[in-house]
Amino acid sequence: MQEGLRPRCITRDLVWGVNVPKAGFEDKAFYVWFDAPLGYISMTQEWASAQGQPEGWRDWWQRPDEVELVQFMAKDNVPFHTVFWPAMMIDTADTWTLQALLKV
Repeated sequence: MQEGLRPRCITRDLVWGVNVPKAGFEDKAFYVWFDAPLGYISMTQEWASAQGQPEGWRDWWQRPDEVELVQFMAKDNVPFHTVFWPAMMIDTADTWTLQALLKV
């Protein structure tokens, strides 16, 4: 955090993964940590649905005033969890649980 934002690659030369939907990037896929945090939401949706509460995931992910989100991660994941993922969520214009208690 003290270093500020640095340029960061979000694609890899891969034949598997989520393809980049842009002309000229046919051989590129998004780096796993660029899109993987979205799985936190989708797995919570799947769990809530299996509990018979298909909208129950919102109690965690869309009630930021009622949830304290604490993340534990390796240092290489910090930019993705603290910059990229919140930026993607903010861009949806929905209300999301974003605030993380970061202990380094």
